[in-house]
Formats: sequence, C-alpha cells, structure tokens
Amino acid sequence: MRITDQQQNRVSTSLHHHHVPRMAEMGVIEYNEEKDRVAIGPSAVTLEPYLSTDRRKQTNKILYSGLAILNLVAIAIVAVGWWVLSTASSGEIVLFTLVVFLVNTLAYASVAGVERETDFIKSSL
Repeated sequence: MRITDQQQNRVSTSLHHHHVPRMAEMGVIEYNEEKDRVAIGPSAVTLEPYLSTDRRKQTNKILYSGLAILNLVAIAIVAVGWWVLSTASSGEIVLFTLVVFLVNTLAYASVAGVERETDFIKSSL
C-alpha cells in the first residue's frame, strides 16, 4: 500500500498541531520544539496495556479460536448437506460445498487483513 504525499502531509500536520502537543500535555511524551524531538514521557507506562503484544496474542487467540469453531461448523454443514442433499445432483452438492468453504475462506481473509493492517500501522509508528 503506497501512501500519497497528501496523506503523509495530512498525518504530519495532524501530529504536529494536535496529537503531539496533546500527548506532551498528558506527559505521555516529552516534546522539544526547538530540536523537533520527541521522547517517552513519564506517563507513557499508562499506555502499556494497550500496546502490549500479550494483549494482541490474546486477541489473536480469540479470533483464531472463533475461526476454528467456524471451520468445524462448516465441516458439519457440509456433512449434513451431503446427507440432506443426497437426492440432489452432484453439481448442486459441489456448489453447496464451495459456498460453505468460500464463506469460511473470506472469514480467514478478513482476520488476516485486520492483522496485516495492524502490523502496517505499528510499523509506521
């Protein structure tokens, strides 16, 4: 994903005029305007629970547990579908199976996209 110059300028302006002064006010960072330098402030420890990788691992565990359950449900649906649709044509059974697994795949892709976006945001900071 390429960030345009306009997007970069907008973020830079927002940081410089709003976020950095506000975080300095709160003591989360120390900002030296003359040198245009930022350092971790004394109140930064209050943000640790929100930045912790342990919390992220816990969130991932919950997401992947949910997806594992979705997988089991999808397998059960396919198994029951084959039994119920045994009178249906093989084309209908294949279509049914593909739809169930497509939904499951989209769920995985959605979670992977969220993780990738989170990684991108963290690496940009």
